[in-house]
Amino acid sequence: VGYYTQVLGLGTWPSDVRFTGHHGIFGPSEEDNNNFNTFWKAAENLANQPTSGRSIWSVSQAAPLRRVQVSGHSAAIDQQRCPFQRQWRIYRRRPGRWDFGFSAAAAVADPKLQGADVNGTRYFQSTPRAVNFVYLGTTGSPKSSGNCTDSGRNPVSPVQVEKPYMSINADGKYYLHIPQPIFSGHGVSWEARDDHNDHNDHTQRVSFEKVFVASNETKLAVINAKLAAGKHVILTPGIYHLSAPIRIGWNETVQQQVLLGLGMATLIPTAGTAAVEIGPALGVRVAGVMLQAGQNHSKNLLWWSQGGDPKNPGLLSDVFARVGGPDTSKVSAEVMIAVSGSHVVMDNVWAWRADCCQNGCGTCAVRYCDHGVVVNGDHVTSYGLFSEHCQKDLLVWNGEHGRSVFFQSEMNSFAREPWDDTPNYGENGVSGYRVNAQHHVGMGIGVYAYFLQPGNVVAAGHWAES
Repeated sequence: VGYYTQVLGLGTWPSDVRFTGHHGIFGPSEEDNNNFNTFWKAAENLANQPTSGRSIWSVSQAAPLRRVQVSGHSAAIDQQRCPFQRQWRIYRRRPGRWDFGFSAAAAVADPKLQGADVNGTRYFQSTPRAVNFVYLGTTGSPKSSGNCTDSGRNPVSPVQVEKPYMSINADGKYYLHIPQPIFSGHGVSWEARDDHNDHNDHTQRVSFEKVFVASNETKLAVINAKLAAGKHVILTPGIYHLSAPIRIGWNETVQQQVLLGLGMATLIPTAGTAAVEIGPALGVRVAGVMLQAGQNHSKNLLWWSQGGDPKNPGLLSDVFARVGGPDTSKVSAEVMIAVSGSHVVMDNVWAWRADCCQNGCGTCAVRYCDHGVVVNGDHVTSYGLFSEHCQKDLLVWNGEHGRSVFFQSEMNSFAREPWDDTPNYGENGVSGYRVNAQHHVGMGIGVYAYFLQPGNVVAAGHWAES
């Protein structure tokens, strides 16, 4: 699976679509087994049964493995070279094996490793010099040992909202599946089967009569009109240049409205607006989209307005934002992702100010961004949140009763380099994870830096106002 590629099974169950070649579905390591740059790929809703008995998914951020079933036998942790390398490797002893190579961070959600007795809602990895695991709602997870350590285990997922997905039946009819919230859950979500309806009893199945499928040639006014009329929208792969935001959730009579991107659908605002604005309607789901800053400065790339319901939480799932990277001209955004709504779940969200661009490190065009993520809403939960290289605090969490399970970030390692446009970095008290709230819970929170220039002194990796 290469860059900007997503492999999606179209079955009702992961076992309906099986890959049985020598490798099956796999994400190979780079030549030097250094996977710090293996981004923007995905595999979902499938069963991996390689004849080699070895499944490989060697990735870093923005490369989820979601809703998968992998066959094999007993699981263990390979601790080889753990003290010296960033590495996440979980494998199955013969005849099946599951390997993760050197990487900066990764997310696996809703997996079942058959024969290994490992089932879970999600687990994550980050380092800098050892393997750090976070298991959430996972049964049968391997024990930690040596420098391959756990940063946290929670046998129960407090609130679980899975990503929407598609299926096709024997008659060629498509459906959109909207998983319903699960509270205090554990194990995979898709085993709660309703034999009468042949679908998960935690999932609402919607026919495509209620879904509008758009391409990057569809006029923005048409997309927004369909959303305003209450339809769900699927964005096919492509680059969408937007003169105004895509607006979802502004018709409050419609609940659990879905905006689902396929193939890393990329949204670029061209007029200084956000790419996506989410209204106060309950249970909105935005998933599978890439948000990319444009040449006209945006205050936010994604903005979630106020509102929310504890029984019907909203969802950002596999949402990736970037300022810089492929650009040759100046781009900027003050904040990549701003969440003012309450009772929102962020599941595998990465906000990245580019440090190394298409021609390598030190080649980036000018790119300005203060913060990756700002949370102003209350009762917001994040599972697998990543924010990197911004010019001020990477994450600012102002809302009360927030909960963050696994956070990975690298501070602006190239600060004070002439090409990075940050001559005064750190003088404003910058931190990686700033909490301005009285009630907040974090588990598996990691902030690191690799400063190349002298004079980079930051306030703290983690900062909490008393």
